[in-house]
Amino acid sequence: LEAAQAEGALPRLPATHLHYLLLGAASHLFVMAPEVRRLTGEDPMRKEAIEAHADAIVALLFGPAAVQPRGGKK
Repeated sequence: LEAAQAEGALPRLPATHLHYLLLGAASHLFVMAPEVRRLTGEDPMRKEAIEAHADAIVALLFGPAAVQPRGGKK
């Protein structure tokens, strides 16, 4: 995290806070899967949902252009 911060790829926040912010963002949807299913009718454990969530985190951190197309497309 500190190397990415030094390069300007991540915000300069305390590394501990950044670590837990990222960990929470990455895992919370899956930890709360029963609630997500009940409230949205969507299954966050589907492959497409997992990929969409990963893409959302990348886009949030690095901008939409950082999200790579899936399915072998470049």
